Amino acid sequence: MTQAAVPFDHLLHSRTDPRVGADFSAEIASSEFSGVLAGETRDLGIGGACIATRSPFSYRSIRHVVLHLPGGPVRLEATGKWQREEPSERVVLTGVAFTSPPDEVVSRLWDIVLDSGKALARFLYAESDLSHFTVDEAVGLAHASRWRNVSAGQFVYRGDVQRSGASSIFVVGRGEVVLQIRVRGTVDHPVARLGPGRLFGGLPLVADGLPGESAQAVTDVRLLEIHEGAFRYLCAAKPWLAHRLAAATTQAYARRAGALLARLGDAL
Repeated sequence: MTQAAVPFDHLLHSRTDPRVGADFSAEIASSEFSGVLAGETRDLGIGGACIATRSPFSYRSIRHVVLHLPGGPVRLEATGKWQREEPSERVVLTGVAFTSPPDEVVSRLWDIVLDSGKALARFLYAESDLSHFTVDEAVGLAHASRWRNVSAGQFVYRGDVQRSGASSIFVVGRGEVVLQIRVRGTVDHPVARLGPGRLFGGLPLVADGLPGESAQAVTDVRLLEIHEGAFRYLCAAKPWLAHRLAAATTQAYARRAGALLARLGDAL
């Protein structure tokens, strides 16, 4: 499947409506196949959604989607806008735009987006490593995020390989993640175990380099992800918030590096 790049101007336009991390079941109907393709939303807005599927297909063939929302399923005419493979997750992400949704559906979507955004912002503000952010900043991050689920034992990213997902900034929403560094090129040594609210990843975004560690799910985890496209959007539309997020990411790395150096010093 050919990967379609997302033009930057389209990215900015696509974020004029609020988006929020959301993981609802979804179905995609296409002129390419009979029946429907099962998927799951990663983010949701009043004008569109990002949907993950296990199987590739032509995003230009989308006819409509069915979203299984609180209160019952909703069928929406839709068009595909972009598509990208995520090898580390073994899924395909597809961006869809809703075509003239009815007013009552738009009202439902508004309620879901705003309520989900408030709950997410409350979590970031009160229970995460970003609790020093203001409420407005937490709301801004909530509307630039998406959810990602990783099964126990799977890697979120590997430190020695440049692959999809390695550049994203993550906050643990549920479960535990272990950060590991490779020792003598053969052994993965754990350096930190992170639970809900902990911030990790993002070094390629803020320092333009490979991540310094691998991140592996200890349990099934639910991660709040700010991916490269969303971070680029923040840099253009909310530069102060992007700067604050980059600083928090760098500080998290510095704290863990300091703790590791202290343990090494005690061992010598």
